[in-house]
Amino acid sequence: MSSNTFQRWEAVSARVSEAVDPQLERLRAQAREQAWAAGHAEGYAAGLEQGLAEGRRRAAEELAQNRAAFADLLDSLAAPLAELEQQLLDALLQLGCALARRVLRHELSVAPARIAELVREGVAALPATARQVSVHLNPLDLDLVRGSGPRGRGDARVELVADAGISRGGCRISSEASEVDLTLETRLDEAFARLRESDAP
Repeated sequence: MSSNTFQRWEAVSARVSEAVDPQLERLRAQAREQAWAAGHAEGYAAGLEQGLAEGRRRAAEELAQNRAAFADLLDSLAAPLAELEQQLLDALLQLGCALARRVLRHELSVAPARIAELVREGVAALPATARQVSVHLNPLDLDLVRGSGPRGRGDARVELVADAGISRGGCRISSEASEVDLTLETRLDEAFARLRESDAP
């Protein structure tokens, strides 16, 4: 082979290399861009998923904290309302008690025979073995009962005792071993206690 041929091949080879180089560079650039775009998209998707998961976790934590704080706030607002409601109910009950006492006192002034019935019921509530019975009454009610003459069972002796400490319309009956408290206050307290129990949740 002659040196001429060799040079020609070298020259042709250099020209082909020069012609291929820009095309190869374009392919490489395209491949780099595609790889960068694919990597960027993959990284973006992974980062987005990770960011969303972290955001959801933080939002759930904040929501739980806010929910607890809101529940505490509602409890702190409800406590005074419940206390106020209880105070209002107590005040209404006291008003009802006062009104009931006035109505009963008025009823006794209009129908005084009711005290005599009350004494008879109280004496009947004592054990049958009671022999010495004392009936404590308000002095203003004493004459009303004395006229109707409460009787004990069998040979029991009934003594009427004036007691200014007992309100009109009530009495306290006692025997050797028993006592029946039919004072107006006790009867009303028992009635209102039953009302409270029936209204309790």
